[in-house]
Amino acid sequence: MQVPIGSIPGELIKEVRNRKWTFFLLFVAISSLLLAIGFVWPEKYTSTVTIFVDDQNIIRPLMEGSAVTTKITDRSSEAKQLLFSHRVLSKLASNEEIWGDVSTNKINERVAVLKRKVRFSKLSDNYFNINYKGTDPVRTFKVAQKLGQLFIAESDDKKKEESRSAYSFVDKQVKTYQAQLKQSVDTLKDFLSNNVEGTEDSVNRRMTELQSQLEQADLELKELLTQKSSLGSQMKGAGKLLAQTRQGNPYTSRINSLQEKLDVLRLSYHDSYPDIVSLKQQINDLHKALDEDLKSEKKPTERTNSEYNPLYLELESELAKTQTRIRTVNTRISSLKELLITANGRMERFQSNKAKLAELTRDSDVNRGIYEDLLKRREKARVSMHLDIEGQGLSYKIHEPAEYPLNPIGLQFFHFAILGLIMGLVLPLGIFAGLYQIDPRIRIGSVLEENTGIPVLTTIPYLNTPLEARKNRYKTILIFSFGIILIIAYLGITWLKIKGEI
Repeated sequence: MQVPIGSIPGELIKEVRNRKWTFFLLFVAISSLLLAIGFVWPEKYTSTVTIFVDDQNIIRPLMEGSAVTTKITDRSSEAKQLLFSHRVLSKLASNEEIWGDVSTNKINERVAVLKRKVRFSKLSDNYFNINYKGTDPVRTFKVAQKLGQLFIAESDDKKKEESRSAYSFVDKQVKTYQAQLKQSVDTLKDFLSNNVEGTEDSVNRRMTELQSQLEQADLELKELLTQKSSLGSQMKGAGKLLAQTRQGNPYTSRINSLQEKLDVLRLSYHDSYPDIVSLKQQINDLHKALDEDLKSEKKPTERTNSEYNPLYLELESELAKTQTRIRTVNTRISSLKELLITANGRMERFQSNKAKLAELTRDSDVNRGIYEDLLKRREKARVSMHLDIEGQGLSYKIHEPAEYPLNPIGLQFFHFAILGLIMGLVLPLGIFAGLYQIDPRIRIGSVLEENTGIPVLTTIPYLNTPLEARKNRYKTILIFSFGIILIIAYLGITWLKIKGEI
């Protein structure tokens, strides 16, 4: 049964006393195993190269706005990708000075090993470390040194390749948009040549003029029709023949005179004109006076003769002129309507072509804007390419070169030696404590009482006989002797190994 935690130390001491040889053999086996592992454990060496990112040289402010120096948004990530690229590692793995054998299979194996052993660490925004860990100090130093050189060379080549690619791309786009711009300009020119409807303002002005002339003609036609009706009425009232008498009446001559004036005014004005109203009133008054005069006197014998009324002839002439003008105005109205229909058709064609013209103009403007912008970008790309070729702009430099590793790192032989002694003592105790937890035997009376509920009156300890006590004592002395010899030999081997004697 499980032993209470508080009782474990005492039970461990009892178990060690009862199993001295088991404890001793476990100590020997564990310490010897760790010491042997220390013998075969390879020593590891490390060498580090510190890289500095130079992006604040004097060229950058001088060329601001005229050229674009190569930038890296995430420098550590970009540098890590470049460092672990197959191109860099394969060049390192195929270096005959470092590895000797340069066969293809060996190169592929070394690339896989380098990916595991090379470490990249970021110190700050402008500094990173390239670290290599190996078992041979000379090779470790050479690999770290070569890694720094290859990284610098590849970063320079990548910058130059990137700037050349950017220039080639922009130059290709310039030529493409140059052809598109020429095509759009030619299309717009052909469209304007085939569609000469004028501008929208000119068409609107023409339609407005025609509409205004049509309205004036309609108004003039109404006036002429009114004038024609008035002339007809006047001709009916005037009479075609004029009767004359030898012996006249003063009222009659006066009425005829006023009637002539009235007829003349009616040619130009309506009956509501004030002068016409006044003349009508005067004529009515004269007619009344004439009637009264005729009633008061006897009619004398008169001889009359007839002739054409001059007023009637004049009115008839005016009527003929008015009819001629009416026909002329009708003809003009028909012509204006036809011209207005033509103008409306022209406006419809203009509106239908307006969208196409706007689209062609927009395409031409867009292509021209992009083309001009690409021309500027191409010049910037040209200058940027020359900057990268000259080694300006962003560049990597070796801040601290690789150093030859003098001392190994990580777990070394003396670590395993110390760990062997400690683990040789601790692990057997841990094994015994674990066995207590799974051993079904009852070792303590209180455990039996707690688990079964049976009261325990007392416990009887195991007593050794005098012979067993002497044997136990001899066994203890023998084990301590062997332990001291083993520890002395253990420490001696450790000392010789550290000194390099073995």
